[in-house]
Amino acid sequence: MGIKTVYNIKSIIMIIRYLNRSWLGALGLSLCMCSCNDEEQFEPLESQKIISEITLKVSDPLPLLINTDSLVAYEVLPEDANNKNVIWTSSNEEIASVDAEGRIYANNFGKAFITVAPEAGFAGIKTVEVEVIDRIIPIKEILIKNTDLSVYATASLQLETSYLPLEATYSSLSWTSLTPEIASVTDEGLVKGLVPGNAVIRVEARDGGGCFKDVAITVKEVQPLTDIIFKEGQEEVAMYETSKLLFTPVPADATTSTIQWSSTDNNVVSINQETGVYYVKGYGSTVITAKSGDVEANITLTVAPGKINDTFLYGATNWRGFSKDYASAEIVDGKFVVTPGTNQKASIERIYDTDFHAGNYPIVAIKRTDPATSYSMVMDMWTDKNYGAYKGQIQKIIDPADNVPVYYVDISAAQFGSMTLPKDKAETLDVFVYRMNNLGQTENISYSVYWIKSFKSVDELKKYVGVE
Repeated sequence: MGIKTVYNIKSIIMIIRYLNRSWLGALGLSLCMCSCNDEEQFEPLESQKIISEITLKVSDPLPLLINTDSLVAYEVLPEDANNKNVIWTSSNEEIASVDAEGRIYANNFGKAFITVAPEAGFAGIKTVEVEVIDRIIPIKEILIKNTDLSVYATASLQLETSYLPLEATYSSLSWTSLTPEIASVTDEGLVKGLVPGNAVIRVEARDGGGCFKDVAITVKEVQPLTDIIFKEGQEEVAMYETSKLLFTPVPADATTSTIQWSSTDNNVVSINQETGVYYVKGYGSTVITAKSGDVEANITLTVAPGKINDTFLYGATNWRGFSKDYASAEIVDGKFVVTPGTNQKASIERIYDTDFHAGNYPIVAIKRTDPATSYSMVMDMWTDKNYGAYKGQIQKIIDPADNVPVYYVDISAAQFGSMTLPKDKAETLDVFVYRMNNLGQTENISYSVYWIKSFKSVDELKKYVGVE
């Protein structure tokens, strides 16, 4: 009769986790030998929820004054994990050590990495860089950037801040409502109006220097909606588009922040319930509903192949700097601002694959400022080794609202490299690039992209821009 062995899986996990490599080798051999027996039996595994994510509530890097200590606040997910215990370690205990509770001790000048990991499992490991310093530069003044410090009851207002001096050691702030019956505030400075009245929100530096600022917020009474009328011509949307639907509230001064938004198919278009900002995720159709009390309006959105509608108004971008042909590319005040690299280039590319339809949406346009220097622009696209640079002429019109140029091409009228885009179907291309080459100078040079869109005709483009 063979040997009958029953293993406890939890014991095996603990052995694997804590024994050294030599014992692991011996254990592996032993398990292998035992597993060859036909009569071997194992206990069924119990379903266990382990930590999948750890969030550290500290800045990274984390400056610490020498000979001081700081307890790191953290959260683990899921909340109902069977084992929420974590293990803290330091890459250099002579510089910064850490105890079992997550309290970091600043021992000597320098930098060290503090790591926290689940006691069970290997997911969710987080690391923060600790820099031990000899002095703290405190925040002396907190500034509020918002120009409108009012919010309707039930609506939210994000407070934006800056501080002086800019070289302050710690940038983190704490938020408190001094009038919690009128307005609440989150740890991120998001104020929510509760009832009409005058609220006071206090924002305070967390560096121990005592700097704070009280912000007066007016919470306004809600003006009920009686109707929501969507603007016509919004029924077709573009893949990867991030935008908002245009509508007219009735009456005109009604409180639109009371509207709750929803989508019947979030796999096609998902929408933020409170803000109404939507994101297009897949082809198909969905019904968007805007509801406030008993008032409800619906609009059916269909994702159109070949339509492009890339803007930068809502903090999201489908674009980035191309290869090494730029120094920086980031969203600033709703525009995509690009600065050139030392190679005299400032090119950008679309992050995702792009579906072009030369028959339905032949006009592709970009609204952008001109760099204050000489340059050349090339529109380029390809998949594998097909297609290439646009061989036709790039046209230009001026937006009369702000005198910013709009450059456009007709992708149905010219070749890309040696290839022509089909007019009877959409063509998916891997790369879509606007090359900005041969800049005359690069110092203190940049340009701003307002949007990149496709249109059904030149007339539609001109109508959109407002050109006669």
